[in-house]
Amino acid sequence: MLAKIKFQLLVEKEQVSLGMSSLFHGALMERISGEYADYLHLSALKPFTQYLELSDNAWYWNISTYTTAAYQEIIEKALDHLQVITLKHKKMDIGLKEVERKCIEKKEFFSFFTGENKSRLISLEFITPAAFKQRGEYFFFPEIFLIYQSLMNKYNIVSEQFESVDYETLEQLTEYTKMVHYQLRSTYFYLEGVKIPGFVGKITLKISGPQTMVNFANTLFEFGEFSGIGIKCSIGMGALKMIKGGKQSGKNSARIYHS
Repeated sequence: MLAKIKFQLLVEKEQVSLGMSSLFHGALMERISGEYADYLHLSALKPFTQYLELSDNAWYWNISTYTTAAYQEIIEKALDHLQVITLKHKKMDIGLKEVERKCIEKKEFFSFFTGENKSRLISLEFITPAAFKQRGEYFFFPEIFLIYQSLMNKYNIVSEQFESVDYETLEQLTEYTKMVHYQLRSTYFYLEGVKIPGFVGKITLKISGPQTMVNFANTLFEFGEFSGIGIKCSIGMGALKMIKGGKQSGKNSARIYHS
């Protein structure tokens, strides 16, 4: 099961910052059972994401899960009917108002072989700083291969009885996908005094090849709205949103900013 829950933070905008994402992660871990928290600590890929988002002058806390166990332990047990979250490090109690919740069964979600034909143009927004780690170094540009590799690694966690994804598929997706527009800004994600380089912004991808491959790519990015992309998505990095009805802005156009 894929699931998402969204809370509005009932505080003044100035009282919260993106740098507090790890504090919300810590507060969430304190509400999870010790046994499941130990399991998460030992897991290389976490079956949940959480991140802070500033929208219309209000802060929102988004938590997603993409396994049944994570849904039961995190959303059903730890977050259901939650009205206050405590950030011990800041000595803050923050009121919460649930504004969204959705659940999608896996069979309904992973129907890219039999579902309708999906768009060959995909527009994405990276809401919180995203980055990848290769050979011990941070890589902070949305390279097609790294995007698909990250999504497919996480996808494999939930695709137990569904088609597994292999390296050949990864190479084909990379070959069929071209970035036709990007508007990005380099930035940092602050984690316990460490600055992790990342990027935020928007990109548009154009996918050629068989329609089945196009459908699969769309499914991966829809899944990415739950799983995030890249490293440290459970801490608050790599939050992804598909832009519905997104259009290409000019031919092979690009814009990069640095903070």
